[in-house]
Amino acid sequence: MSVFTLKLIAIISMLTDHIGVIILQTRISDPMLQDIYIISRYIGRTAFPVFAFLVANGCKYTKDIRKYMFRLGCLALISEVIFDLAFSGDISFVYNTNVFYTLFLGVAYIEIYEKMKNKKNQWIALLPIIAIPAILLVNFTPFHIYGLHIAGATIALCILLIYTLAHKLPDNANFGKVSCQKNIVAIIAGIPLLILAELLTTDYGYFGVGLIFLVYLMNPENKLLRSLALSMGAIFHYGGGVFGEVWTEYEGEFIIERFINLHGISALTFALLAAVLVFFYNGKYGTKSAIVKYGFYAFYPIHILFLTQISRLLSGS
Repeated sequence: MSVFTLKLIAIISMLTDHIGVIILQTRISDPMLQDIYIISRYIGRTAFPVFAFLVANGCKYTKDIRKYMFRLGCLALISEVIFDLAFSGDISFVYNTNVFYTLFLGVAYIEIYEKMKNKKNQWIALLPIIAIPAILLVNFTPFHIYGLHIAGATIALCILLIYTLAHKLPDNANFGKVSCQKNIVAIIAGIPLLILAELLTTDYGYFGVGLIFLVYLMNPENKLLRSLALSMGAIFHYGGGVFGEVWTEYEGEFIIERFINLHGISALTFALLAAVLVFFYNGKYGTKSAIVKYGFYAFYPIHILFLTQISRLLSGS
């Protein structure tokens, strides 16, 4: 299974999910459409784990990771207006943001990690993280109304400083021989990116950024490890929904009734399907051309815009 095939599967899964959210969700009073809507959401759970693998794997092979980040960042900003109009109605570049924000932050985490793990005095880059707990104190000041704005700006500044230090600190003389301690410090240095993902409420949030990094860390070139990483992510994200509980009152006492949630099992199953598909990746790109490459990028905002227009036509607005 090539990169092209995996991308095709991921965008079909994403398209199916978005048909459900944009077109069917407001029309689920019809029992038949309700069933189709639910199935479309299940199918959509396969998309992000595949994209997470493709991005992590892409970081292994890209000639310039910063150009890769730049492309993802530009597409995130371009897509945000269309994304907001489709899913929330209010345009905001810093709240309820699209999945390309998540992909961008995931690549940034990998970039910081790769640069930081081979640096001398890498602990210096952790100093900005010390400022993060101070952000919590904002809620106890007269400026607490702007707490999230101040927190977001502070985290972004912290990340920018860490990123700069990761590039400017001198390299270790024993380049290539990285100790466990240096790896841990390099991993910690990227944690503010997880916080920023939550503050920006990106699609899949800290989990999405963390999954991209986990796949990279566990080596996307290894069949078993990359599938294990995606499986761990799926269980972490969807596992809690497999079991449900209901509180009922019986003779004056409350009793907990636990049950198996079929919806949770279905969502987890389709997420785990991504791990199976990625296992069969053959290391080849498949169909490769500039049109195909940038066509996949353009598909995201274009299909959302197209589905939004269809939804409006069906609503008569």
